[in-house]
Amino acid sequence: MDKYAEFFKLVERYDSICIFGHVYPDGDCYGSSQGLKALLNYVYPQKKVYVIGTDFNKAPVDFPRADTVDDDVLKSSLYIAVDLPDLKRASDPRLYTLKPLGIIKIDHHVFKEDFHGLEIVEEDVSSCAEIIAKIFYTKLEKLPVLAASLLYLGFTTDTNRFLYASPSSSQIGSRLLKDGAMSDKIYSSIYTKSEKSLRLSGYILSSYKKTDMGVAYIFVDNKTCKKFGYDPHSVALFVNTLERVQSSRIWLIVAEKENGQAFCELRSLGNIDVQSIAKKFTGGGHLNASGCTLDSFSMAKDVVKECEKTLYASFEYGEYLQTMIELAKKASKEVLAYYNQGVKIEIKSDNSPVTSADLASNKIIINGLRQAYKDIPILSEEEKDSSSRLNSDMVFIVDPLDGTMDFIQHTNQFAINIALVKSHHPIVSVVAIPSTGKIYFAHVNRGAYVFSSKDMIKRLHVSFKCDKVKMYYSANHQNKKFLELVQTKPKLASIEYVGSSLKACQIAEGLAEVCYSIGRGTKEWDTCAPQLVVEEAGGLFLDNHLNPVSYNREDVYNNDGFTILNRKESALISIEELENIKNEK
Repeated sequence: MDKYAEFFKLVERYDSICIFGHVYPDGDCYGSSQGLKALLNYVYPQKKVYVIGTDFNKAPVDFPRADTVDDDVLKSSLYIAVDLPDLKRASDPRLYTLKPLGIIKIDHHVFKEDFHGLEIVEEDVSSCAEIIAKIFYTKLEKLPVLAASLLYLGFTTDTNRFLYASPSSSQIGSRLLKDGAMSDKIYSSIYTKSEKSLRLSGYILSSYKKTDMGVAYIFVDNKTCKKFGYDPHSVALFVNTLERVQSSRIWLIVAEKENGQAFCELRSLGNIDVQSIAKKFTGGGHLNASGCTLDSFSMAKDVVKECEKTLYASFEYGEYLQTMIELAKKASKEVLAYYNQGVKIEIKSDNSPVTSADLASNKIIINGLRQAYKDIPILSEEEKDSSSRLNSDMVFIVDPLDGTMDFIQHTNQFAINIALVKSHHPIVSVVAIPSTGKIYFAHVNRGAYVFSSKDMIKRLHVSFKCDKVKMYYSANHQNKKFLELVQTKPKLASIEYVGSSLKACQIAEGLAEVCYSIGRGTKEWDTCAPQLVVEEAGGLFLDNHLNPVSYNREDVYNNDGFTILNRKESALISIEELENIKNEK
């Protein structure tokens, strides 16, 4: 027996039926509850059917309202929970405090709980109202007008006027209209704007903020809610006022309650999953529309940060980016522990130093990458190189502690570099600065960004200066002839000595314009991650002949050095001059 048939068989066993929705009912909850009641009354006129809870204040004034029943009625009734994934969020707590004779759940949310009864849960359906319509269309050729209207109300609100409807949803909606659903009355009641609502909408549109990653948001304190004459939950439901703000892919409103908690409503475009965000704050909902209650209004910023993470995870190579950022954070924590307690230093065969911090960071990153992506080879400064990587289109390139001398000298100018290369060019990169907590990251064709544990993500862009430029130069690897020559150039305003890949990242941030490394010295792991950060910030990262730098080479040395420029016009030294310096003994 299918579940729809089982539904009718179970209903026929009871004389009294109580329908429950969720607290703070939306249009789908209201329309599904009252629509189900109207259908049960139509098919089984001898039965007593009640809707328990509160009403949807945007419903037409002559549409039905909730019922009031005593405990004796509830104890002798079949319960039907609609649009209610978590029974603890029921419109009336008696749903789970009074033991029912039987219970049915009809829902379309993704939520798992211990449920002992008939479950009709269809997660790919746009609204609970659609499921109820489908159930009764197996029994009726045509639904009564009131029932069709109530289900249509639930349908249109949960799909945002069919913006999120699937083809099958649109077919059911069309059928409800043919059955006489009063769409004009519903749209007039729900979408007509009062002067009061327009004032609040105007405030939202004039006060919202948007992150560089594409999250449009506003936090409304309780005092402001009262000023506009709305309760906090109603304010949060104004969330679609921010719908389709230019270049935003998630939008949200957080409204403070009297007790310091807050309501949060989230919406998104396309495949951006805000349901997973709401779940982290004990809420739920759908892929593109979810909500939650925050324990504190101050947690609003945490929600925005989770939204930003969700957005960069949605990039083409976002899964790799997420993993790389988390590994960089773990490695940074380990490196800082060594930084504060001292390290053992050894000299490698190429005469460069290595510390116990390098090796500890390397272990965290390499183990993490191998566990997550066992088929992608890794080129790391602290690992034995394997020529097999040359046969792979993709390779991770890692410097677990870039600027080891800076680390030893306690300059705070050391970094952790992780990049993923495809077809010889970085496509995702992360540069972590453990001493400041900053993490720079970039994704091909998606931009370069920076954030710290306390900050929102900021998009990077190189400066526009082409004259009186600031040049970064290595604090530990210097060429005297180059320094003498560059200081004669009128374009140069100042030189600042900076360690590690921090130089490139700060140029991407617009803090300087030029950086040179002359000839052989650096290797692929020194430059790969920061190169993508510079390029995605609008700058140039080239060799000393102003040719592109490629990666996953047999010879890992950057034999032609590198040149970082915010603009081509900012170049201080010609190719010929660089070549002469390089060739001088």
